[in-house]
Amino acid sequence: MNKGILAVVVVFAVLICGVVISVKMNNTSDSPVELPVANPVKEQAAPEAVVKSPKGEQEPIKKGAPVEAEEIPIVVKEGMPVKYYREQSKLLIKYKKYDEARAHLSMALTLEKDSQRRQLISLNYAGILLAQKDMAAAYEIFDSIVDRSEQVTELKVKTCIEHNDFNKARRYLSGKNLTEAFIIKNTPVLLAALQKQRQTAPFINKLETEKTLSESDTLLLADYYFNVVRNYKKALPHYESLYKTFEKKESKILCALKLAVVYQSSNPDSDVSITILEDAIFYEQNLAKRCNYKLSLARLAALNKQPDLSETSCNYIMKKGSGRITIEAATVLIKILTDFKRLEAVVNGYLSDKTATEKNPAALLILAEYSLQKDDAEKAISYYKQLRKIKGHLVYTRRIAQLYEANGNHIKAAEALQETIKAGSDKYILYGKLHALYKAGGDKKSAIAWAERQKELTPNNPIALERMARTHLKLKNYEEAAKGFYEAAKYSKHASQKYNVLYKSAKAYNDAGNKKEALRILNEIIDDPASVKFNGIAKQLLKKLTK
Repeated sequence: MNKGILAVVVVFAVLICGVVISVKMNNTSDSPVELPVANPVKEQAAPEAVVKSPKGEQEPIKKGAPVEAEEIPIVVKEGMPVKYYREQSKLLIKYKKYDEARAHLSMALTLEKDSQRRQLISLNYAGILLAQKDMAAAYEIFDSIVDRSEQVTELKVKTCIEHNDFNKARRYLSGKNLTEAFIIKNTPVLLAALQKQRQTAPFINKLETEKTLSESDTLLLADYYFNVVRNYKKALPHYESLYKTFEKKESKILCALKLAVVYQSSNPDSDVSITILEDAIFYEQNLAKRCNYKLSLARLAALNKQPDLSETSCNYIMKKGSGRITIEAATVLIKILTDFKRLEAVVNGYLSDKTATEKNPAALLILAEYSLQKDDAEKAISYYKQLRKIKGHLVYTRRIAQLYEANGNHIKAAEALQETIKAGSDKYILYGKLHALYKAGGDKKSAIAWAERQKELTPNNPIALERMARTHLKLKNYEEAAKGFYEAAKYSKHASQKYNVLYKSAKAYNDAGNKKEALRILNEIIDDPASVKFNGIAKQLLKKLTK
């Protein structure tokens, strides 16, 4: 039995273990789905399931014990017969006793009064038939189940895909009353399975001959041509069709974004792609996503020689957006305005009305990035400081620190960066950066302090320990450096790193005048067979110290 079948059986077993799918039933009748019964099982009364021990004694079944299926007696806990049969069937399935499992499920179906649970029992029964490769009987049960909920339909689709029955999966995906979200979620799963089994070409060829296509068929064709073979011309009519038929905004956005790419690549009239992208922006309520689409629109408008639309889109991002995309929008707009020879006019307009500019984030961003292009980092920093007062985003504080560092002012960069500590930044990375900035700025005391704070966050991190040791070494604190290198070696996971820092520890101890400890560490390196790369240099230093 292949892994796919096993997976399906496990899924079905989990489903019937007390899980009830809350869905509307098209048929609430209490009449059970009729299943073929193999070896009907008689109901018996007993306090609990038991097995025979090697000594012939009766013992309770232990959870997880390797019980042979033949030894499982058919007993029923009083008041819980249905649950017993379902649980017992799971155990029988585990030992591949499928006929007996089917018999137990048949009995459970006879006793079960709840219509929803009967649907689940039937699905589990069909799973056993699939495991026995009785596909026709399994699908007959599938089709007899009146529950048309998307949970059950998705289970049917995945079961068919697991057994490489792609035509049947397509049929279930083409069912009526399926939501657009369901189709968008599950159709790519079918396409991926077709690719994996190398069945894509014949399946697509068959779809192309069909006179009527469902939404799922259309999406599969569109995604195949768009994602797999990159034939945008063939993808175009399918996405256009879906764009017209889909009603939900999320579905329209999906098609709009694909159509924007398709039109831009295959249609000379790029005005159409701009319109489509504007539609996506209209439907999108998430500000971050909308800003991303606006940036794409700005670039597309520039290609279509519409700088006004580009400027409007970028200004929207710089005013409404947050984070790095606002800076990216400024750099994109500067390039577009430069290409259309409009940059100087825009900049002069901002400079002529300083009162308005001080309150305009878009203007400040343009002036800041424009100043950088003119190599005036100080002026750029001043604009970013004004911007930070208006919007207060951390990205502008980090940008200020970045500009100070690029200008060689490491201490000011560190001071600016410290403002981000309380704002939820990654402290380990931040402390390491502050250590490096203070070290580069010549403030060794502060550098060590930040290295110590980083070490406290992850006391067993060899990288942090080695970094602090190197700082001590630069300050000629040789004893502290030696201890730090040795501690880093203890936590190093790779041999090359371990013996590298051990060698540094020996050298630092020697520089500190502690020759005895230096010799001990060198001998530790030499005696270890794993220290191949550092064995030679360790022997050289040992020879030098023992002269």
